[in-house]
Parts: sequence; C-alpha cells; structure tokens
Amino acid sequence: MSARVEDVRYSRYEGELRGRTERLGSLVWFGARTALGARRSWRAKIIPFALIAIAAFPAIVVLGLKALLSSRIQETIPEILPYDDYYGEIGIVVMLFAGLVGPELLCPDRRDNVLSLYFSTALERHEYVIGRIAGTVAPMLLVTLFPQVVLFFGNTVFAEEPVDYLRDEIRTLGAILLAGVVLALYFSLLSLAVASLSERRAFAMGGYIGLIVLTGAVGGSLAFGMEVGNGWSLLQLLIVPISAVRTMFDTDPFSDPAVAPVYYWLVTAAVCLGSLAVLWWRYRGDEG
Repeated sequence: MSARVEDVRYSRYEGELRGRTERLGSLVWFGARTALGARRSWRAKIIPFALIAIAAFPAIVVLGLKALLSSRIQETIPEILPYDDYYGEIGIVVMLFAGLVGPELLCPDRRDNVLSLYFSTALERHEYVIGRIAGTVAPMLLVTLFPQVVLFFGNTVFAEEPVDYLRDEIRTLGAILLAGVVLALYFSLLSLAVASLSERRAFAMGGYIGLIVLTGAVGGSLAFGMEVGNGWSLLQLLIVPISAVRTMFDTDPFSDPAVAPVYYWLVTAAVCLGSLAVLWWRYRGDEG
C-alpha cells in the first residue's frame, strides 16, 4: 500500500491581524487569570482568593462597625485604622500573595520548555518579560490597592458630609493609589526575579519567602538587637517599601524615625532595579 502527496503549498492567513499591543495585552490578561487559578481546579483558586479576602478583612470590619454604630461613635472609628497603618497590617499577606503569583507565571514556562514556542512567534523577549510583570502586578493590586480604595470610599459614604470629606481627603486618595501601585510593583519584581532562577514553583516560593525573612531577621537584629546602627534596618525587604509609602501620608516610617525617609525610597528603587536586572539577565540570551 503506497501513499502520495496530492498537493503541497502555502496558504495565506485569512484571519484578523493584530498588532503588538494586542499580543502583549493577551499575555497580560491570561497571565493575570492564571495567577488567580483560572482554568484550574477549585483548590488552585482557594489560596489567592483567601489572601485577597484576608487583605480586605480589616476594611470590611471597620466599615461594618460604621454601618452598625451611631454617627457619633462613627467619628472615632477612622482613628482605629488610619490609611497609612493599613499596609503594616497586611504586609505579610502582600508578601505571600506575591510569592504565590510570581512563580506561578514564570516557573511552568521554564519547566515545560515552552519559552522557545513563545519566542518563535512575533513575541520579543522584552515583551515577554513586560507581559509577565504586568500580569503579576494586576492581581497584586487586589491586595495592595483594592482594600484601601474600599475603605476610603466607605469612609466617604459614612462621613457626615461625604462631598466635603472627599474634597478634603483627595490628596489621601492619590497617596492610596500611588502606594498601592508602588507596593504591587516592588513585590512583583522581587518575586519574579527569584522565580526566574528556578524551574520549580516550590523552590522559587521558598527562596523568595526565605530571602525576605532572612533579610528581615538580619536587619532587625543588627539595627535593634545588637544596636550596630539604624541603617541596618534598611535590609528588611518587607518593611522598607511599606515604610516608604507611609511617608506619603505625612507620617513617620514605623520602623525607626532615625532613618531618613529618602533612604527607604532609595532602597525600594534599588530592589526594583536589581530585580529588573536579574530578569534581563535571565531572558536576554537564546537559552531564555
């Protein structure tokens, strides 16, 4: 029994041609959905949504109390949870969420050897990295920004004069928005940088959390335990960005007032740039 080829030719693609923005947007969209457990079992969705719920819980409690109590008592409730203190309350949740999302987006691509498939298309290497960063930052905003926005507009609704409250606190709203983006970008970049060094999600997550815990322990011990110098507190990778964004609310950083706020911003920027350098190094060559 023999076989023969009847016709061999190239055919023209008749579908819709989309530009660079469209393919980058698709990478971001599917990356964000993957981070939240889309197209996976319900077990994969529990942890990210549980962390989002935990991050929003303080805001829900405060607003719930306002809804139940009289207007006279409501006036004292904003002092229970000031906006600048919120980040300290949910800092561990933000760290864990980033440790979950970053490895989820990078490690499977390396483990399953699909990077070559990505780069065989029109997708450039820098576009892949940008797409993964944006795909991590987007769900991160659900824990760094969403709870604060809910708290702010809830406070506005329950204010005695909502319009006056919104006008008086408009600068605070701007600080909330900027702080949420800064924290989401910082922890996303750090998580992705560590995840780019491993093919296994468990190793990447452990390395990321271990790095933050270790630097926090060393920095805290040197600065406050051994009293070597307040500057050593800048090694605390979890506390530094939170202290930086708190300065936008006209309050002193909570870790040590002897350290000038500018140093928190400098270290935050240095960690972001260092993480970007690691990502560039890991995805610059043919090996991906």
